[in-house]
Amino acid sequence: MLRLRFAILVLVALVPALASADVPLALETLDGVAVPLEAPASGARVLHFWATWCPSCRDELAALASAARSCEGGDVEVLAIDVAESADDVRDYLAKTPLDLRVLRDPDGRAWRSGGGRELPANLIWTPDTRRWTFGPISESDWRERLAALGCR
Repeated sequence: MLRLRFAILVLVALVPALASADVPLALETLDGVAVPLEAPASGARVLHFWATWCPSCRDELAALASAARSCEGGDVEVLAIDVAESADDVRDYLAKTPLDLRVLRDPDGRAWRSGGGRELPANLIWTPDTRRWTFGPISESDWRERLAALGCR
């Protein structure tokens, strides 16, 4: 019994470390090409998890795309990651609402769930040293501040 309790305590202690481990995220393009993302060597990656059916996601995408223009040519990459929708649904959405961000898919939601998968929109700010998740919509002015803190102009 004591061994079982010890094993449970060890597992409980390891869960946060496993969730924040530097594990590549399995994403893909709209054409189904695998894109495993790893921690950036320098700068940061901002992954915005969204879905076409999510009203606050749609609003935030435009704000994020506008704010992300300040990152062009720099060391911060901003990506829009659709969660668990078909590539055709995403293409249809983008045909009606063009987006000036690189769009990838999290086809089964596994990458999104690695951060808790609690709600959309969700954002992963990934630097060489940290993975920080935030949930819920962020305004354009807040995105500008966050991106500036990461090194965008």
